[in-house]
Amino acid sequence: MATYLEIAENEYKFLIETLEIGDYANVAYKSQQASEKYLKHLVEIKGEPSKNVRELLHTHSLQSLYRYLKNTLDIEIELDISELSLLTSLYYDVRYPNINYFIPDKREAMLYIEITKEIRRKVLAIIEE
Repeated sequence: MATYLEIAENEYKFLIETLEIGDYANVAYKSQQASEKYLKHLVEIKGEPSKNVRELLHTHSLQSLYRYLKNTLDIEIELDISELSLLTSLYYDVRYPNINYFIPDKREAMLYIEITKEIRRKVLAIIEE
C-alpha cells in the first residue's frame, strides 16, 4: 500500500512536469494535493491512531493539518498560514465551476510551486530527524 509520502512525491513530480507544458490549473491543483499529502504523512506517522486522526486525514484544509501538527503533536514546523490558506482554496477554485473559479497564470503557478517546495523541504527534514 502506498504511503501519503509516496503519493505526495508522485504528485510533486507531476506538477513540475505539468508546469513545463503550461497547464497552470493542474499545477495549482497538484500543488495543493502534494502539500496536503506531505502534511498528512506527518499526521499519520506522528499521531496516535484515533477517530480525530482518521477524520483529519479526510480533510483538504492545509490549515487544519498544520494546526494539528503544531498544537496537538508539538511538531516544530513553521509554515505561513496565509500560504496554506491560498493552497487550500485551490482545491475547489481551479477545478469546479464556482464564483471564485479561475485559471492561474505562470507567475501564480510558480508561486504555488515555491510554497509546495517549502512544505516538502520542511516535511522531509522532520522525517529525517
